[in-house]
Amino acid sequence: MLEIAPARVPTVSRQLKEYLTGKVFQRQVVRAYERYEVLSEGALRTLVVRLLRAKLKRIGVAAREYRVTCEDFLLADRAKPDILLWKGRHPRFWIELKDTRVARRSAAQADWDKLAEHCPKYKTIKGGFLVYVFREGAQDSLMKRTKDTRRLWSVSIRLKDFIKDDFEAWDAEYARRAHYIRAVGRC
Repeated sequence: MLEIAPARVPTVSRQLKEYLTGKVFQRQVVRAYERYEVLSEGALRTLVVRLLRAKLKRIGVAAREYRVTCEDFLLADRAKPDILLWKGRHPRFWIELKDTRVARRSAAQADWDKLAEHCPKYKTIKGGFLVYVFREGAQDSLMKRTKDTRRLWSVSIRLKDFIKDDFEAWDAEYARRAHYIRAVGRC
């Protein structure tokens, strides 16, 4: 009699990596931008933390050891990641965020270098992610992975690709709202 092996359930780490590099995550980020919920990098940080916590909750019991923190210092070299995912007392994933109007390789390169420098220092970090959201510009894979950066992933989200026909109207309203917050100040 032929026995069928049970399906292998992906680990929490693999599920998180697939989520962060997948289309569902990108679409959720774009939806928040379309609704003008994100007008700065700080708001992007809050959104990504909220999405990660919701994903961990959906994963269920297997993810109960995981937690998400913002701008937490790591003691080894006083590095300050935008977001850290922890498993127990150990950092598991390092996430850097970038939000700009036009894609600039130099802006992304600084955060990519930060990931490349600091992630290997922590044996418990499974990977690093650079989530780069921009409105316009060339997207041709801003960051290239090499042998030294094989545990790092670049997630580039060009809003113009998602919003398409309504982009000009959306962009004008986005600029008005973002500048209003800068001019008036935070609440």
